[in-house]
Amino acid sequence: MFSFNNTNPKERNQMSGKTHSQEVLKSAFELVQATRLGLGDWKAPILSSFSLEDCSKELMRESIIHFTATEPTFKTLEGGRVLVKALGYRMGPAGDH
Repeated sequence: MFSFNNTNPKERNQMSGKTHSQEVLKSAFELVQATRLGLGDWKAPILSSFSLEDCSKELMRESIIHFTATEPTFKTLEGGRVLVKALGYRMGPAGDH
């Protein structure tokens, strides 16, 4: 019988569609999560911006989907910043609502 937990991390990432490690995804997510901004907890909706010097849109998208199960939207701003919005974990399909 197949068990997802018995595969190595690289195989799990390939099977789940993740291309980055948990640590990299966490670092990206921390750039925009609400707790960093003093607006609530990590499950809150995301309305923030980040610098393209700190994180790519692709990595940010993957991290938000990974932690919240919601699809983010992006708008490029001046000065190399990107506005990101997402429903957040609580309002998404995996949320505790």
